[in-house]
Amino acid sequence: MRGVVRDAAGKPRNGLPVTLWRLGSNFNTVPSNPDGSFEFGNLAPGNYGVAVWDGLRTQPAGWGGR
Repeated sequence: MRGVVRDAAGKPRNGLPVTLWRLGSNFNTVPSNPDGSFEFGNLAPGNYGVAVWDGLRTQPAGWGGR
């Protein structure tokens, strides 16, 4: 799977984490390249989800599930 991460104005976005997952399986994350491109290879046939994360912040210790 290949794609390009762009902002609302169409400008390529560099260094954003792009995550790919398949239901019931693990996920993989790669950073977008300087031209906004990303690629995931060697994928088995199936349905996948993809998300790009912008503005993620580190949570304080003890936050979230256990």
